[in-house]
Formats: sequence, structure tokens, C-alpha cells
Amino acid sequence: MNILQIENRGLLQQDIWLPPFDICGIPTGSAYKEWLPARRSRRGMAGNWRCIKASRGVALHSWVEAKALATFDFHPRVLEIRTQYPFWDRDKYLKYMRAGKPFPKSLVPTMDFMLTLRRDDGSFAYHCVSVKATGALDEDEVRERQKRETDWCEKWGITWELLTENDFPEQTYFNHLVLREFIRGGSLDELHEEARCFADRVLNSTTSKSTNRDGINETLRRVLKCASWGTIPLRKCCRLFAVAVCIGHLKIDHEYPLGEHKELYLVR
Repeated sequence: MNILQIENRGLLQQDIWLPPFDICGIPTGSAYKEWLPARRSRRGMAGNWRCIKASRGVALHSWVEAKALATFDFHPRVLEIRTQYPFWDRDKYLKYMRAGKPFPKSLVPTMDFMLTLRRDDGSFAYHCVSVKATGALDEDEVRERQKRETDWCEKWGITWELLTENDFPEQTYFNHLVLREFIRGGSLDELHEEARCFADRVLNSTTSKSTNRDGINETLRRVLKCASWGTIPLRKCCRLFAVAVCIGHLKIDHEYPLGEHKELYLVR
């Protein structure tokens, strides 16, 4: 599976129910805690980034992971994002347990991302993503780690893939940063229905060629005027626009930069 090639025009539903534990017994939702916090990173530029779909900060251990998180946050097929996901060798765990010894944390590595995806039939699928810089792919430690990850995923029936910085174009990352700024302080659940209606107005007010030469600010102002919604702050309009992209009602063309005074290109 390639998460970046999955058709992302599916719609992210409102009030999604997830089981409290996944198939591996790891908590989901707000009960999940990253196994490896950012402060324990041994390489890369680690830090805590706000995850839109988790509504909280999550631990990331490199700038490539930050680019990946931005992409997953705006992919409607992705229901949940869990970073630094723990996994372990079951046989070794049972050996320690039967001996009455605590299982060493050193024997619990982590995967960069565990994604919960929505299939076309509405069911869940789990997908592991390893994000690495291309310069590290030839290192023995990285290869051994990937082998452990793929073996573990195969046992549990979980798909796995490797992504590098080359899979996240700078233009796409920049656009996602703009959208993240627009949505700052907003809630997907609270704005879901309002964003859906707003997206319909945006699509009706843009040209058949899916472009608007006035820029996003003027486009959103025109939407308000045509919809007779009264006076709504431009900041909220931008937030509704970003939420609409996040849940799949709008799709921007990442071949072009997104900005207040840039031409707006949508994919229909």
C-alpha cells in the first residue's frame, strides 16, 4: 500500500467511533501516549507538533516526520494518527513474563507512524509508515530496524511502507503549513457541518476551470456575499476552508502555492 497514492477524495465523517484498543491491544484516541517522547530522540530535529486529528501535540523525531504529519492530517482517508507506536517480540515478552522479570524498555522499539485508515466499505485498516531521510537508508541499523518492523507487521496483518523526504514536495508541505495556520484553534467536529456547507459555496463561486485570480481572501469574501451569511470574520472563513480540505470536501492543487494573495486552484 502507498498512502500517498490512495484516492483521497473520500470524506472524513463526523463523530467517528474508534475501538478503545486496536488489534494489537494498544490504546487509541486520547488514551494513547507516545512510547518515545521527543526529548529522548537520539538524532534529527525532534519536537512536539500539534496533530489536527488528535487535537493535541504529538512527538516527532525529525523534520521529515513533520512533513509526513502535515500530509496525513489533511488526508481524508486517515482517521487517526499515532506517532512513536511501540511494538515488541511476543516470544521474548512471554519469556520475561514467565520468569517473573520486568520487560526491558530497550526491547520495545517504536514505529514512526501507525495510521488508522477508512476503507471504502467503512471498515478500519491499520497502516504503518516508516519515515527516514534518504541519507540514512544504507545504514545497517536502519535496515535491521525496517526488517523488524516488516516482520512484526506481517504477523499482525498490518501493511507497511517506507517514505522519505522525496515523497513530500516542498510546495505541498508549504501549502499544508498554510492550512494548519488557518485551522489553528479550530475543532474538526465542531466545524464539520459548517465547513461542508461552506465548501459547497466555494465550489459554486469558483470558475469551471477551478481557478480564481482574485486570491483566496477575495474568493472567501465573495462566498460570504453570495451566501448572504452576514458578517463573518475572514479568519473564520479561512478556518472553514482549511477544515473543508481536511475532511475532503475541497481539494487544492498543490502544483500552485496557497496564500492570501495567490490565485486559488482547486481540483474538482
